[in-house]
Amino acid sequence: MQLNLKSLEFYKNIGYDLFDQFKYNKNIMKLTHPMVYPSIIKDIKTNTIYLFYRWFGGNTFQMYTSKDGIKFKKRSNYKLEYDSCTHNLTFFHNKHNNIMAIGGRQQLSYKKNRCVHEINVKLIDKTSLRYHEIDKDWGKAGLIHNHLQVCPKYSNGLHCFNYIGGKLKHINKELPIISGIHKGRFDALYGTVGPQYIPDINIHRNNGLSLFDGTHTILYDGKKYILYARANLSRGNRYIQYATSTNLINWSPFNIIDIKGRKIQMFTDNFYFCNFFMIGDQYYAIVPLNKKVLNPNPNKPAFGEGQYKYGLGRSHYVLMHSFDGIHWNLIKKLVESIQIKQHQKDFFVMGPPIVSNDGKQFYFYLAQKGYLKMFTVPTNRISCISSSKTKGHFRLKYIPLKKHITINAIVKCNGYIKAALVDGNDKYINGYTFKDFNTIKNIDSDNIILTWKNQSTIRTNNVGNQIYIEIQMVNAKLYSIDTLK
Repeated sequence: MQLNLKSLEFYKNIGYDLFDQFKYNKNIMKLTHPMVYPSIIKDIKTNTIYLFYRWFGGNTFQMYTSKDGIKFKKRSNYKLEYDSCTHNLTFFHNKHNNIMAIGGRQQLSYKKNRCVHEINVKLIDKTSLRYHEIDKDWGKAGLIHNHLQVCPKYSNGLHCFNYIGGKLKHINKELPIISGIHKGRFDALYGTVGPQYIPDINIHRNNGLSLFDGTHTILYDGKKYILYARANLSRGNRYIQYATSTNLINWSPFNIIDIKGRKIQMFTDNFYFCNFFMIGDQYYAIVPLNKKVLNPNPNKPAFGEGQYKYGLGRSHYVLMHSFDGIHWNLIKKLVESIQIKQHQKDFFVMGPPIVSNDGKQFYFYLAQKGYLKMFTVPTNRISCISSSKTKGHFRLKYIPLKKHITINAIVKCNGYIKAALVDGNDKYINGYTFKDFNTIKNIDSDNIILTWKNQSTIRTNNVGNQIYIEIQMVNAKLYSIDTLK
């Protein structure tokens, strides 16, 4: 059982970490051109790994395949092109583990005859779109592509597909599953005058237009689907909004994710794209956090920032974790800071981690500086309970106890781990106290058998079934505890 703070009955002087053994492994491919919005998915039925990416400067998706997650072969004759959908296409598994895809944009009518089906947003929504002065070159204010009519350019919202035989098959009669004016949206890029004048984020609800110009993730947690999408809170400030569904067609209103202890910092925090995945029943995200900085010369804006004085600043990929997919903890910086001058040239590959053929490693990929880089995490060391030189102490919530107990741990030469068993009356069981335990020292192993008085077999039939495990530890990391027959 992987350990986390939620699995503990109580704890003192205990730390908690995730991906503490996440590390760069090697460059597995030299790239001849940037991979834009790369997305990876494994076909469960054939064990084939598909790596999709958009060609820089176009809307054509191409593909590599692999059987081991290390050696990739380019499908030179393969092209996937569905206009706006292949601008930001990402792939996911549905509840039957079949491969599906989502993509598309909600575009303004800034090009003549871009799509013949256009209506004033007032006819669908009581919202009246008002534009920043910097957006006056976008043309007909208030006109968007009608999400109630088929748009051959897929520019009327987000579209969902089955991926069958190398092709996309629409699931909703060519209509989007979510439009740019979906209820509850937190969006202001083409709405109000901007948060520098309106600091209350709630004012942006139902006021702007979700462009869906970034990437998206859909996860299935066993009961429902969760869609994560970029929220353009203002020009130059991007956050993450989500909606839920049971059938991929009808979605709840948007809301923004909650990051514990973190207020939205207008113009200083920028979560540029969404990359969410699940390991077991827990949620993870690796997303780029871009810290905006003042442009010293507002007359020469940084890449992609229009006329704003805030230019792109230092960026790094951060790891986030959640137990429900909605309330998140920002854990730590995962990859060293990088300077993203053009985000298209620096992308973490989106999708769930690929499991190595021997089942021992998770593979993650980063397309950066002309290479596809691979990072790894041991599959049995995703999370850990840790202690420093101050003695840590915790009790694990009740788990069915078998004949033996094994742990996955790292104990430094100046540290130790001790264990004891406690009955349902909160009393230490005779023969299984901390004094009886054979102290564990100076070891790094995923199969450490706990012993008391040199005996590993647990004999506690006379004290009932409600038995708890307590741990004392110094300078150690504990990843999992398992009870074995």
